[in-house]
Amino acid sequence: MACTRCRSTGITAADPCAHDAGESRGGHNPLSHHRTNVLVTDAGDPGGASLASIRNMADTGHSRSALELIDDTGRSDAPALAMRARLQYEMADYQGAIRTAERVIAASDPGSESWIIASRSRNRALLRMGKTAEALSGSRRLYADLVAHRGADDAATLSAEIDVAKVELTAGLAADSVRDAEAALEGLLGKIGDRDPRALIAYDRLAAALAASGRIPEAMAAADRAMAGWRAGFGDEHPAALACRRRQIDLFVRAGRAVDALNLVEDLVADCRRVFGDRHPDSIAALMTGARAAAAAGAPDRALGMAARAREVARAALRPEQPERKAADAIAERIEKAIGGKGRTPIAV
Repeated sequence: MACTRCRSTGITAADPCAHDAGESRGGHNPLSHHRTNVLVTDAGDPGGASLASIRNMADTGHSRSALELIDDTGRSDAPALAMRARLQYEMADYQGAIRTAERVIAASDPGSESWIIASRSRNRALLRMGKTAEALSGSRRLYADLVAHRGADDAATLSAEIDVAKVELTAGLAADSVRDAEAALEGLLGKIGDRDPRALIAYDRLAAALAASGRIPEAMAAADRAMAGWRAGFGDEHPAALACRRRQIDLFVRAGRAVDALNLVEDLVADCRRVFGDRHPDSIAALMTGARAAAAAGAPDRALGMAARAREVARAALRPEQPERKAADAIAERIEKAIGGKGRTPIAV
């Protein structure tokens, strides 16, 4: 049985998910049924079953609770460590993710599930730390290795190609990013359908690449497809759904719909703070998105306030080389310079 909101599995009528028990939006505590699921499955299979439950928690956006459950099991084998690396990345412990991932990579067979999860986590953490060249090299190498070990049409290989597209975009290779995102999405749709989280992430990556290429209507269509899938299957507070909502707001601004974008900002910022906490890079990115929307909508006070808050938190929480910190400094500076003396005139930043 699965929760109708978060799709968590291992739920029974006697131990329902808080969503199905009628808990209000934002109040879901997954620990009750997930902890029970881990303890029950450990009794019958102390290996794979408990890790499957932990992976399910991570897939439905409950990273912190999943990491607590890994600690509860006391497991230190390669599959558990690979999941730890993934969860450390999702919780913005990028150095910890890299250290854990490198342990797994060194001890695992190339092409194995643990090796793939650890390698992807390492490359993603490198990107978040501002080490774009290393992330690009690692992502392309992983993709090539998976083509050799699993084939070009394997779902894991196609997901790795989506990672390549993301890093290419950060590296300024928008055309390459569009090409790889389109190819990976086509393969994933044929392999796993359009409701799987991997396909939804691919739609969002394609939206970002198209936007960077100036193809705004196509980007909006891709982002809308992704967001519809997140809402239908996982809720709009799943971490990947929050990133997609942020993308939609940016696209509204670029399409000349700044007022519409601004109307969505408050809920996005609040949801990111609730899911990630104030100091997470994605919460800082939400503030930056809000600042750009407010400036474009002619709301200077809101733009200045959100930009200043983003810069303040980024400087306190992030290293100088991290992309979100650099972006927060740059956006705050641009807004402060642009708004000076312009009153309520809309400003593009």
